[in-house]
Amino acid sequence: AANAGLLAWRSGWRPRRTLSVAALRPLVRFALPNAAMHTLSGARLQGFTMLVAGLLGLTAAGYVNMAFRLVTTPQVILNLQLMNLGFPVLARQQADRVALTEAYRLVTKMVTTAALPIFAGLALVAGDVVPLVLGPGWMPSVPLLQILALGAALGFLRLAGSFLLRALGHVRFSFHNAVILLVLTLGGLLLLRPSDPAQAVVLWVLPAMVT
Repeated sequence: AANAGLLAWRSGWRPRRTLSVAALRPLVRFALPNAAMHTLSGARLQGFTMLVAGLLGLTAAGYVNMAFRLVTTPQVILNLQLMNLGFPVLARQQADRVALTEAYRLVTKMVTTAALPIFAGLALVAGDVVPLVLGPGWMPSVPLLQILALGAALGFLRLAGSFLLRALGHVRFSFHNAVILLVLTLGGLLLLRPSDPAQAVVLWVLPAMVT
């Protein structure tokens, strides 16, 4: 509120009290698929957790949930920060193909330098991290954490491409990707009915590798 007030005071500009539906259309075309994509991503995670609990029991679901907390929480935070850095870099070069190519290379370097060592390293030291952070009773989460961490590391390889498509206004590809992940993950659990938490986590990671 203070920033907005200062800006209004210094600029002297005031918005007109008019509504242009036509001006909102480009925003809606971008915002609605983007919101739907995030909704599907959330539904995939919730559906996965419920199916694991139903197929393997609450104890297995607890180990899976804790592995997710240790991997996906930093993954989401890092993804958001990279988005805040990379998206504007790509978006402002939309009109210049050469500059856009260089910006894409820069964002790819940013993503791989920041993300790959973190999650590949987490997979390597999971056997030490879990008992240190959670205690020895959570050791069954170690292989689950390793699978998720390696999947996250590989998943970051396509992040710059996702940023590029969104910067060019092609949100439908991210939406289609979210639909595919949801269908393959939940469908795989229902069809294959894994008997082990590690198998279930592999079914979470594999669809992302395909897309």
